[in-house]
Amino acid sequence: GVCVGPIRCCVWRREQLGPSRGRAAAAIPPLPQPQGRAHANMSADLILFEASITGDVRDLRRALAAGANPNFLRPDYGRTSLQNAALYAHLEAVTILLSAGAHVDATSTDNRTPLLLALIQFDWFHGKRAGQRQRAIITALVAAGAEIHSRNSADRSPFTWALAKGYRWMLLEFLRAGAV
Repeated sequence: GVCVGPIRCCVWRREQLGPSRGRAAAAIPPLPQPQGRAHANMSADLILFEASITGDVRDLRRALAAGANPNFLRPDYGRTSLQNAALYAHLEAVTILLSAGAHVDATSTDNRTPLLLALIQFDWFHGKRAGQRQRAIITALVAAGAEIHSRNSADRSPFTWALAKGYRWMLLEFLRAGAV
């Protein structure tokens, strides 16, 4: 097999390694389907991933009921469903994913956690309606035990972000959660 692109190369590598390599082979996700509306032959993981972007709670619940992994990291996006829901201000999706066992501190390919993505989105929409949803998402992630000192690839943590932006309510939320 010839490697064409990172995803196909991973699949080719998995085929070459075979089942004797155990965990490494199982961790490689399936090839992503073309983007667009979810359809019958998409895997439950990809339906869940798309629903987390659009905020479609019905598809989100269906995918989870079909066995979707709430911690699936789509390699071409570099994020999990919880990170998408936090970034795109889908509060109900965040709540559903957390209750389904999504890791509250899952990191994207650039080391951003759902909390840091929610903070970035809050900063973009501060004072608007989406900002209020982000505030609720930030509070939910902190209540779920999100690490407020984890750093991304730019060496920023949610705590330092809130401090630099002067978001007092956020700092108080972090202090209530045990920030030192």
